[in-house]
Amino acid sequence: MKSEKEILKETTIEILNTIISFYGDNSCFFKRMINTTENVNRVSDLKMALNDILECAKDMKPEEISFLDKNLSEKGLPTFTQLSNKKYKKLISIISRGRIKNENEFYLVNDFACDVTEGVITAQEREAVNKLIGDFEDQLASSPSEKNS
Repeated sequence: MKSEKEILKETTIEILNTIISFYGDNSCFFKRMINTTENVNRVSDLKMALNDILECAKDMKPEEISFLDKNLSEKGLPTFTQLSNKKYKKLISIISRGRIKNENEFYLVNDFACDVTEGVITAQEREAVNKLIGDFEDQLASSPSEKNS
């Protein structure tokens, strides 16, 4: 069975390779991202990289997402659709908790806040997300470690 690190790395690289196959004009950028991903060893960094790639890929056409999902599934990796739904479920758990715990959660919540596509989140969720972001930024601004930097 593959480790979480292996799954994250393979999934990120497969998504990047698929993006390259669709949008070759930016392939240098995506190839650099693949090289960087191959050299990352911390799971938290791989999670952040995968979330960044999911954000890049969310504007793909439905047929491209279907193709990507099929490729990922055939390789025994989580699909783009599954990962996207997982991000939304995580957002709901953060909203329910009422606070952002760390930088990874902040970026996830911020991704939803920045996406103004109608129907991605409800007006109530958007209000909650904006409050969570403000509270987290206030917490960072008032933390002693930030003041000593």
